[in-house]
Amino acid sequence: MKARAHWLVAGAAVLALGVWVLATGGHSIAADDEKAGILKLAEMIEKGDDAAAKKEAAAIAKSAEVEDIMHLFKLRKMKGLGVGPEPGKIQPDGIEAKFIALTKKPLSAKELGDQADALAKAGYVAAAVAEVTTLKAPEKKVGAKDPKDWKQWAEDLDKGSKELAAAAHKKDAKGIQDAAKKAVKACNDCHTVFRD
Repeated sequence: MKARAHWLVAGAAVLALGVWVLATGGHSIAADDEKAGILKLAEMIEKGDDAAAKKEAAAIAKSAEVEDIMHLFKLRKMKGLGVGPEPGKIQPDGIEAKFIALTKKPLSAKELGDQADALAKAGYVAAAVAEVTTLKAPEKKVGAKDPKDWKQWAEDLDKGSKELAAAAHKKDAKGIQDAAKKAVKACNDCHTVFRD
C-alpha cells in the first residue's frame, strides 16, 4: 500500500512538473518565435521587399496573438524588444516608451548621432507590428469597435513608423518627432476603442 501511495505521489509530481514546463516553456518559445518573426519582417520592410513582407506578416498573423505582438513594444526589462542592440544604452529602452518620449522633445544633435540607427530599426519593427496588426482586425463591427477603424489606425502606425525610420536615416530630429507623434496617436486612438 505504501509503495502504491509513493508511486501516486511521484506520478503527480512528475505530471505537475510536466504541465509547468509546457506552460512556461511553450510561452517563451512562442515569444521567441514572435520576436524572430517580427525582426525578420522588419528587415524585409527596411529592404523594401514588399512581397516577402506581406507573406511573412500573414504567416505571423496566423499563429500570433495581438497582445503578444504588441508586448514587443514594452520595455526590454519587461521582455519587449527594446531600442538598440545594447540593453539600457538608449533610454527609455522600449519602443513604445521611446516613441512617446520623442513626441515630447526633439533629440539633441549628440542624441541624434548616437541613436539614429537604433531609432530607424525601431521604426521598422513598429511598421512590422503594424503590418501584422492590420491582418488581426476583428471580422465584424461590435458597438464602437469597427474593423475599418482598426485597419486605419494600423495603417497610420505603419506610415508613422516608416516615416520615423526614414527621418532617422536622414538624422532629421524634427522629422523623427513628427513621425513619432503620428505613430503614438495611431496607437492611442486604437487603444481607446479596442483595448479592454
